[in-house]
Amino acid sequence: GKTMVVASQSWYKDGTVGSTEQLWDIPITIVDLAKDDNDWDNATPDVWLTDVTVELPATEDTTPLLNKKAMGYYRVNYSPEIWSDIANILLSNHQAIHPFNRAQIICDVTSLASNGYLDTETMNLVLQYYETETDFAPIRAFNQCQLEVKTA
Repeated sequence: GKTMVVASQSWYKDGTVGSTEQLWDIPITIVDLAKDDNDWDNATPDVWLTDVTVELPATEDTTPLLNKKAMGYYRVNYSPEIWSDIANILLSNHQAIHPFNRAQIICDVTSLASNGYLDTETMNLVLQYYETETDFAPIRAFNQCQLEVKTA
């Protein structure tokens, strides 16, 4: 089950997978999508990623979403379980997730899948909700990120 989320900064350096040569101090914000009362405006970091990885506790009944309002410039990949939970939330009530995070989710799954870090089935599961999308940021993200992959 979900007992931990691991945040890592070991990818995408100079096209070399797995490089940890350069480390950054990365502010990580987290919301629990299993709750209805998330404060999307509080941008205070919940934890700082200052090493290669940091472990964040999670329980069975939480659905963690990192990078609140997509304020940090980084990709987020989750376990298949969490991606499935996010996909279900997007399908049942996509408005429960901030539009900036929906935009990030769209670009993350597209980029991660096109670079071999996420299977296409998971990407398609997460993007299933898209035909009900009406907000500008996610629609623009879908058009931009899908286009980048198609032309790459």
